Amino acid sequence: MVANQGYAPAQYKLGLIYKGDEGKLAPVDKAQARTWIKRAAEGGVPNAMFMLGSMYYNGEGGEQDRSTAAMWFRKSAERGVVDGQFNLGSLYQSGEGVPLNPTEAYKWMRIAADNGDAGAKEAVEGLAQQLSEAQRAKADDAVARFTPISDEAPPIAAPGSEANS
Repeated sequence: MVANQGYAPAQYKLGLIYKGDEGKLAPVDKAQARTWIKRAAEGGVPNAMFMLGSMYYNGEGGEQDRSTAAMWFRKSAERGVVDGQFNLGSLYQSGEGVPLNPTEAYKWMRIAADNGDAGAKEAVEGLAQQLSEAQRAKADDAVARFTPISDEAPPIAAPGSEANS
């Protein structure tokens, strides 16, 4: 199985299967789901990073850890995952897993809003009122300079596929 050979996209797919998000292909096993999704996240799959953050946030498949959730939401947010951007902004807004920071909350919500998240657009309005003009300007500058990280290597075929023969 290519997931066992370290192919991160397959690890993510297997994690989703164990999580129960891919139909009834295997018995739901949240601990196995978290294990495979973590491997995929560590292997560079941005959506796995977000999913792992959600699992840590909710205590799904293991201990709840809001600080670790924030770390994985940040990694996914930095790679352009809109839900990760929104969730990271929410954590800065509430102070869960990260220090309370309305400026960072505003920044990540603006980035998510600019990427089409309707809930983030609403949050930006409320957060903007909490910031000074200087804080807003600094955050707006960070938003304007934001470019998602792309640490993807050129596509390669899965281990054992014909392209590697």
